[in-house]
Amino acid sequence: MSDDRARFAYGTCSPRYFVGVTLVMVALGCGSSNGGKGGAGGHGGSAGSNAGAGGAAAGAAGVAGTGGAGGAAGGSNGGAGGAAGAAGGTNGGAGAGGAAGAAGGTSGGAGAGGAAGAQPQIMVVGTYLGGISTFTLDPTTGVPSKAPGSPVDPNTQLYAFAVHASGDFLYAADYRGDLRAYRVNRDNGSLAPLDGFPIKLDAHLVGAATDRQGRFLYLSDSENAKLYVFKTSATTGALTPGTNSPFTLAAAPAGITFNASGTLAYVSSASLTLDGKSGVRAYSVDATTGAPTELATSPYEPTTLRSGPVVLHPSGNFLYDSALGLHAFAVDPTTGALSKLANSPFPGAMSDPTALNVAVDPLGQYVYATDFVGTLSGYALEAGTGKLIAVPGSPVEHLSQPYSVAVDPTGRFLYVGSDSGKVLQFAIERATGKPVAGGSTDVNGLQPEVLIIAP
Repeated sequence: MSDDRARFAYGTCSPRYFVGVTLVMVALGCGSSNGGKGGAGGHGGSAGSNAGAGGAAAGAAGVAGTGGAGGAAGGSNGGAGGAAGAAGGTNGGAGAGGAAGAAGGTSGGAGAGGAAGAQPQIMVVGTYLGGISTFTLDPTTGVPSKAPGSPVDPNTQLYAFAVHASGDFLYAADYRGDLRAYRVNRDNGSLAPLDGFPIKLDAHLVGAATDRQGRFLYLSDSENAKLYVFKTSATTGALTPGTNSPFTLAAAPAGITFNASGTLAYVSSASLTLDGKSGVRAYSVDATTGAPTELATSPYEPTTLRSGPVVLHPSGNFLYDSALGLHAFAVDPTTGALSKLANSPFPGAMSDPTALNVAVDPLGQYVYATDFVGTLSGYALEAGTGKLIAVPGSPVEHLSQPYSVAVDPTGRFLYVGSDSGKVLQFAIERATGKPVAGGSTDVNGLQPEVLIIAP
């Protein structure tokens, strides 16, 4: 363990927690199964009245199917037109375009071409010392396949990662103050460094988040109790420092998340002691400059909670922090203030101070957390109250040093980053939330963080 790592460790944790694996999943919006092929084009009529239009069969909520090939040349009655590419379903993109239909015979017209191709899901695994690896995910099985040129920038102490709302840019924060940025190839998942990076900051960077509106990037500096604010460009990924950035906070920041509207940011404290400066803090966000202003009711649970990632439920009604237990809060819909739920904290959450070891199912039904002792815990949310109830088979035990967790955008697959240098895959039983163990994928480096990017 390096001196840098040791400086940010929990005072009560064993050193092995800080050679861990944080899983950042980058997912592209995905569907389930492949869409069907387009239907055949119509035949040309003997009198030339019918053009060969390609049919378009809809895909079943998944990545769209490939369009059919062009029709053969017609005879006196006109050949069949080419089939159109299938359209994607609810979550999938449009299918790969089919070739245009061949010209019909004496009277038949050409068939219609297919729609544009769909983009794959991409898993980005950012690590400490092993660089950033990217993978495309099979839309049916969820199995990762490494992208070209992966990994990039090995031997960096990357601690935190954030994806721009467009999905086109990835930001990676090195603990020693280097801020890196990449353009994401949305077709194969490869990364290309952006010009003008890395940006050198006098900071120890441990947390990062972007808002859904694509306006701001927040970075937490645990050493100097500062929050860096940047404006982001949706076209180039370039960053512009916010007015008066960095901002000095009442407590050193760690995990960060924005609410859906981008009007509030929640930040956990990186304090190593429960001295009244810990807990979760809430800030209003200036819509023009991104400047944070702490709410009058903040902080929340300053004597019982320290550090940890912060994650919001898709509804925005609940917030979770996984430092030394799974802490659950209700969010006031008007003010954004937090109130602790009954029986919080819940067991099953323990990792590094900003490791992403808690994840909420995108469909809002389940919450998952990992504990470095070897468990994966799953909870179902009680409707209305947000109360957490263990799912069948929880906790999953005897895992090899689980460090972090992520759920894909469809809610069908779950990934656990392991200190053994692997990402473990689980299928989620949608009816119960039970995670069912699958395969594993080798990764370079430690502490993989997993982010999900929609197409």
